[in-house]
Amino acid sequence: MAYQLAGMPGYRLVGDHDARGVAPGAEVLGRLFDLAGPSVVLIDELVAYLRSVPSTARRDTPSGTYNTHITFCQALTEAAKQAGNVVVLASIPESNIEYGDAQGAKIASQVSNIFERVGAPWQPVGSHEAFEFVRRRLFGEINDPDARDKTVDAFYKQYRQSEGEFPAECREPAYADRMRASYPIHPEIFERLYLDWAGGIDRFQKTRGVLRLMADAIHRLWAENDQEPLIMPGSLPLHDSNVRQQLVGYLDDNWNQPIDADIDGELCEAANIERQNQRYGQIQACRRLTRTIFLGSVPGKAHAGLDVGRIFLGTTQPKEGVPIYGDALRALRDRLSYLYGSDNAYWFEVRPNLNRIVGDRIARMTDQEALDEVRTRLRRTRQFQDTGDFVTVHAATESPSDVEDTATARLVILGPESPHRNDVDESEAVKQAKTILESRGTTPRTNRNMLVYVAADAETLSSVYEDAKRGGTSILEVLPPRRPDAVVPGLRPDWDRQRGDVPIPEPPDAVLVADG
Repeated sequence: MAYQLAGMPGYRLVGDHDARGVAPGAEVLGRLFDLAGPSVVLIDELVAYLRSVPSTARRDTPSGTYNTHITFCQALTEAAKQAGNVVVLASIPESNIEYGDAQGAKIASQVSNIFERVGAPWQPVGSHEAFEFVRRRLFGEINDPDARDKTVDAFYKQYRQSEGEFPAECREPAYADRMRASYPIHPEIFERLYLDWAGGIDRFQKTRGVLRLMADAIHRLWAENDQEPLIMPGSLPLHDSNVRQQLVGYLDDNWNQPIDADIDGELCEAANIERQNQRYGQIQACRRLTRTIFLGSVPGKAHAGLDVGRIFLGTTQPKEGVPIYGDALRALRDRLSYLYGSDNAYWFEVRPNLNRIVGDRIARMTDQEALDEVRTRLRRTRQFQDTGDFVTVHAATESPSDVEDTATARLVILGPESPHRNDVDESEAVKQAKTILESRGTTPRTNRNMLVYVAADAETLSSVYEDAKRGGTSILEVLPPRRPDAVVPGLRPDWDRQRGDVPIPEPPDAVLVADG
């Protein structure tokens, strides 16, 4: 240090102390500073170094003992204070992972007391200052400021025009300034990393942790030729092993399962939903949502999960619109196994949710069991008191003899084994309806025009089976007109010729629909 400050004349002031392995006093260091003039002394990793210094003198350690170094720190700070034109900066760890062990924490506390006695603690990077600091470490100068400003203006315009869908702070001019400072990284990434990760996980380092994560993420996005206007929470490639490890390494290893199953990668459920819905797939809406939610799912947060407004902030880009992400979020809520939340906030956990339990149940339930469940639920329609203009409802009867042959209007709901298809001349529904129409058991049916038949649509029946497997509370019900063509063609009775004692109006068309 003496040689760096004042060359050989400076070293001669402390040469004898160096040879004997003792600390020069404040007076000697004061003369050194006078010789050197205005100076800045930077000391990094001081605690890590002091952990390796022995407490007793040894030949293999000519630099002196631990107490010698503590004495030197005291003399150095005193001399700098007296000099008036010297600044001493020492980095002191603030987390257990940097302390290393209990001894490291003790050393850090002792060193902090020495420096704070004559100086003042300084936070080198504030949460907002970090935006530009990290950007400058990862990127060079902005070559096209006009392109940056157009991008920021497009995002800021979207936030101002979508009141209520994004956090209120995004509509303030200061937010546009933050976006320019962190460009091409969206400020929401830093908000989550600094507030949630660094604030909730003691081992996560505000500067180094963020730099390592973003360096790996940027490298992967560059390799994939990513063309998005900003790097957002929804952009983070969690399918990349290096990027994932930068986050999961601070969590439980069990987090790999939710990421693989639901959050990211070509085989995850979010990607499956995108393949099934082109609207979502074109912009990777589901995976952008799951990545954003994961970044806000740090365990131990005071407020569980991420607000919906911030989820949209981390995913939505100009010209996309919030509604498509709202639809995709609802699809994720219904399908994912590790997603939790409500209408206001969502988060991931390592334990499976009810969707996973239901999925396991569906996997175990056979198609025959599902058909029996649908038939059972159809028969529950008998419990309804209001049957409209029908005297009674016959639902999923075992045989034609179960349908009474009287001069009163009756509704016959055919079982799921007899669905109807419009593109087939004689569907299973038509065959079953004709069987019931022609006879009641062993005797011909007399009052044929008193029966109205309703059948399930064959194309949608598979979704009914799936709903039955899920164990919904009300799978099928008879509703007012929705699909008039659901009434079996060719079997409509002649209402004008057969009215009975009670006037019978035009028959109400009815359909079977899945509930939920």
